[in-house]
Amino acid sequence: MAITKEELIKLPKWQKVLILAGVILLLGGVWYFLLYSPSVEKISTLQKDLQRLKRQIQEQERAKRTKRTLEAQIKALQQELTILRAKLPEEKEIPNLLDSVTEIGRLNGLNFLLFRQESSVRKDYYSEIPVSVRVQGGFHQVMHFLAKVGSMDRILHVSELKMEKYKPVDGGGFLQASMKATTYKYESTPLPKKKRKGKRKGRRR
Repeated sequence: MAITKEELIKLPKWQKVLILAGVILLLGGVWYFLLYSPSVEKISTLQKDLQRLKRQIQEQERAKRTKRTLEAQIKALQQELTILRAKLPEEKEIPNLLDSVTEIGRLNGLNFLLFRQESSVRKDYYSEIPVSVRVQGGFHQVMHFLAKVGSMDRILHVSELKMEKYKPVDGGGFLQASMKATTYKYESTPLPKKKRKGKRKGRRR
């Protein structure tokens, strides 16, 4: 039964307060369930989406930094490889390189008793080309020869150096020195892996 305006005015004050409170609670409930609660859920969903997007952006930035670092490392390695390849003689340059070694020795007053190129030894991306060398001359001449060979533009590694006892002669003296002089040739393809020979036999029971 509806309450008229006159009846509402005649109600006691405490009833008016209760009715006003009820109306306020009703409006509050309508506002909460129809407006506030959906907005809160939407805000929560948006915040979760925002956090997810932030994480994706951070991961992408880390990936970009990692990519830039890797690209810089690859570039540095390529430059280093280019420098090293420039120091490795090509196949056609090896005879001239070995001629240069003998020329350095002769200019330093050494006599070559042996200068023999040995069989090359294949490694992964390069081949070793050893040369057996035996020279005769003064101690300082031998040391100067080794210093000159070590400062050549092309890589030439001296190993297995052996010097015999100095032999004095009239007006001077000499010694003999033997060594292994190794140069390296770059190989564009890696050494193929050896195929396993045969199959493993099963264990007998």
